[in-house]
Amino acid sequence: MTRKFNRAPLAAGLALCAISQAVMAQTPAPAAPSAAASAPEAGKPIINQLDVVIVSANKREERLQDVPATASVLQPQQLEQQRLVSMEDLQRAIPTLEGSGNGMKIRGYGATSFSPTAEGAVGIVVDGVSLGGASETPPNLFDVERVEVLEGSQGTLFGKNASAGIVNIVTVAPNPKKFGGAVRVEARTRKSGSAQAAVNVPLGEQLALRVVAGAVREPRIAHNLPDDTWDGIHRQNVRARLRWLPSSDVRVDLSVDNSLNENKGGNPVVFYKTTAGSPLTNALAACGVTASEENTDGCATEGYKRKDRSRGGSAQIDWFLNEYTLTSITALRKASSDTTSNELDGVNVPVPSAIQAPLFKTFKNTSQEFRVTSPDFDAGNFVAGAFYYDQDIEGGSMRKIVPPGLPPGLSLGDTKTQAANTRSVALFAQGIYRLNDEITFNMGARFGRENVSTVASGALIPGAVAAVIAANLRPVNAELADTYNSYKAGAQYQFTRNNMAYVLYTKGYKGPVVNDVLPTPTTSVIVRPEIPKTWELGLKNQFLNGRAGLNLTVYNTKATDFQTTVLDPATLSFVTGNAPSATFRGASVSFYGRVTPELLINGGLTRMKTETDRGGIGSTGGDPTIRGNLAATYSFAVAGMRASLGADVTYEDRPAEDPTAPLAWAHKATIFGAQAGLRSADDKWGVTLNVRNLFDKFDPAGRSGYFLGQFVGDTAAAFQTFKPETRRVVGLTLDAKF
Repeated sequence: MTRKFNRAPLAAGLALCAISQAVMAQTPAPAAPSAAASAPEAGKPIINQLDVVIVSANKREERLQDVPATASVLQPQQLEQQRLVSMEDLQRAIPTLEGSGNGMKIRGYGATSFSPTAEGAVGIVVDGVSLGGASETPPNLFDVERVEVLEGSQGTLFGKNASAGIVNIVTVAPNPKKFGGAVRVEARTRKSGSAQAAVNVPLGEQLALRVVAGAVREPRIAHNLPDDTWDGIHRQNVRARLRWLPSSDVRVDLSVDNSLNENKGGNPVVFYKTTAGSPLTNALAACGVTASEENTDGCATEGYKRKDRSRGGSAQIDWFLNEYTLTSITALRKASSDTTSNELDGVNVPVPSAIQAPLFKTFKNTSQEFRVTSPDFDAGNFVAGAFYYDQDIEGGSMRKIVPPGLPPGLSLGDTKTQAANTRSVALFAQGIYRLNDEITFNMGARFGRENVSTVASGALIPGAVAAVIAANLRPVNAELADTYNSYKAGAQYQFTRNNMAYVLYTKGYKGPVVNDVLPTPTTSVIVRPEIPKTWELGLKNQFLNGRAGLNLTVYNTKATDFQTTVLDPATLSFVTGNAPSATFRGASVSFYGRVTPELLINGGLTRMKTETDRGGIGSTGGDPTIRGNLAATYSFAVAGMRASLGADVTYEDRPAEDPTAPLAWAHKATIFGAQAGLRSADDKWGVTLNVRNLFDKFDPAGRSGYFLGQFVGDTAAAFQTFKPETRRVVGLTLDAKF
């Protein structure tokens, strides 16, 4: 509800937005309905809940249909229905989202980078804290209130690593009024499954603790024959959140978390294409491996072993003062990635032999944000604030190749060490102005300064006659400071409460990078900042008396100095550089709601087109042109209980293979899933049977040309990688609430 104040305070607030003199800030936190509160009672009609779908794209909780931007909200029921348990799973529900970790893309925009100071184009935020370099190990999606996917540059409010968009995870807050919790156990085929639990403990009238823990084992797909090990990541996650309400004007949230992802085997180099009669083909055959379109067997001496860990804590304090909210968010995070076994060529032969281990990287992040959020006046609202971020990075690696012809004890080999730092300081502000009941203007700006530095050096390993990657021996010592601005401006027209149109223009920012690898003396040490500019036109509508929503978006993004990674085949180095420009354009439609009280639907379809002016940088890789998804669940009463039947489908049309790209895609797929469930009358327990990849359609995650082909005598070879639903997986879930 809006408050009837005059326009003078709002005008002052928007003036602050314009000049970015930020009073420190955050949103007033209205109480959102919990998953338990909104769950339908068994045997009774389901009530439309569209009006309570909220999103915090503007750092205040708003009705999804009122936000003039492309956003999707996944609530607990949809996460449960489609078994979306990890960040990678979200792309089965959001057609414009793909990838994982720092390699995520939205609308085809984003790039995988191997430089330590480079961050992804898609920001990952958990309870108001940006994960930054820790986003390789995000939390499991259990006991979350909602997951928001905000498309397009979010640089005004969320900073430099949000040039393509944001994935915002909001966890369930502790409740001082009631003891309770939930347990979920799932057994799945392919040696996979999960066990997760959450407990809410009131510690007084104003104090409560919520603890969540879980372990997830992903399905086994890749099999390494020599040591009989499999992939299938083991994910462990625990978090605790304490909420204290010392007075009616103050709220304190303290959080700690620890996540561990561990790969204990398998082989990341599984060949699907080799040349008949080549040394590589013969070596694989001797091991029992035949390269083919559906091959999942590898032949490394020892299976792939890697650990990714992320841990940290945050403190958020909200002061509610005279209709305004002041917020402080302080966060400390540490993340690490350690690879202890990786046979780089993927082949179990004495000569040639290539290994890349150990390989490690650590991140230490400190961040501080202050915000002030105004009330929602008749004339509009505003939010303004300041942000500080500091990240220290350390890394190291060792590579060794024993090519044929070298005397015993000699090899090619090198080590490398890296130390880097990135630091950001920014002021931001954003607001809306309602000209009248139909027309609203929105605007925002961010002014900041980036500092980035890297020191890297390399050396030969004992017994090496030369380096595997000669570029590792070239030292790097560079530093850069950059001052920037990003902004947004737009307008929306409200036809009715449930129908509106908007137009939006944004200028984003992705910070500079220092190249830690210099394959040639002419390689640029500094990778310039990336500047995306986007036009977006959208229509948001609700139909069937508010039971269903239908949103349409058309967009065009042009990024100048597009940061991209390419493989230099001469030095086997992944190098980050600037393409002069990249253009991402397309259209998307999303729909959600209850067509009838029993039928829940969610879906979307997008068509994307990517054009990159590489300017000698190299290949661009492949991006899908069409992606779509549809999920539906029908609920009905059975003997006083509530049963449900559901199905989902995802479709992806990928372009032709590009073997010269580091991560090329070359596979079209239509993947179906199905679910059947039964819940008790009091909603205290339930059982669900679910199937992912119902028809067992082989669906690799990606395919790429083999960059070590010259060492194994097959430059035409190519390998493929996998995802949990590459093969059919059947699961049975038991859950209980107390």
